[in-house]
Order: sequence, then structure tokens, then C-alpha cells
Amino acid sequence: MTTNFTKYLKEVINCYDGSYPNSRWGQVYLDVLSRYQPNLTLKIVNEGKFDPFYNDDLIPKFLDYVQSKWGIYD
Repeated sequence: MTTNFTKYLKEVINCYDGSYPNSRWGQVYLDVLSRYQPNLTLKIVNEGKFDPFYNDDLIPKFLDYVQSKWGIYD
């Protein structure tokens, strides 16, 4: 059974290569997350400490945080 989190990760990979060819990974992770979990995305952007949009080095912490909070802010 594929979870929505797994679907999200697959879409990130597909979008990085297709829809967002000129974007960094962090931008794609955040943009795709906004389609799956808009409230969680807003929380991440507002707090800033896990936002990978401008800093790809934050992606591991971002993914840990997203996975731990998946579905909580629906």
C-alpha cells in the first residue's frame, strides 16, 4: 500500500525532472508539498527553520519534519 507521503515523494521526483527543470530540489519539495498539505506548508514557511526553498541543505530536516507532521494540519 502506497501512502500519501510516498506519493508525494514520487511526485517530487517526477516534477523535478519535468515540470520544474530550472528549480532546486528544495523549491520542488516545498511547491509539491503545498498541493498535498497546504496547511503544513504554511506552517513550515512561517516558522522558517525547516523551509528548504532557498536552502537545499535543510531538505533532510524538512523531510523528517514533514513525515512526522503528515496529516496533522489538514
